Amino acid sequence: MAWTLFDARKAFAEWRRVLRPGGRVLIFDANWNRHLFDEQLKARYDYQMAEVARRYGPEAVPHYSDEMLAYRRNSPMCSQKRPGWDLQLLAEGGWSKLSCTLDIGGRVYDERERFIYELSPMFMIIAET
Repeated sequence: MAWTLFDARKAFAEWRRVLRPGGRVLIFDANWNRHLFDEQLKARYDYQMAEVARRYGPEAVPHYSDEMLAYRRNSPMCSQKRPGWDLQLLAEGGWSKLSCTLDIGGRVYDERERFIYELSPMFMIIAET
């Protein structure tokens, strides 16, 4: 849910402040809404969702209200290329021992979910104070 942060720099700093030395934060997230800011990705997303509807039925396609879409379009992290953006902010904020595992969705999603979320690969960041 880190994508919902409106001030990630401030949130990361607060997380660092409250953790003891050697404490860790794990961020599991994805570029859930990147297609709202990238025309090429939007075209791929639309095609993918048509395929999801064809394979699994229209109820499998994520649907968002206008209010939910507006929230996503106004959320600063949604327009960023992640996890690189997160890692840069964490490094600038003094976090150490940063590591990132890309595409962990294969470990947590079933086959259907992997297909639905193919264009938003989940990642895991570990940052230590």
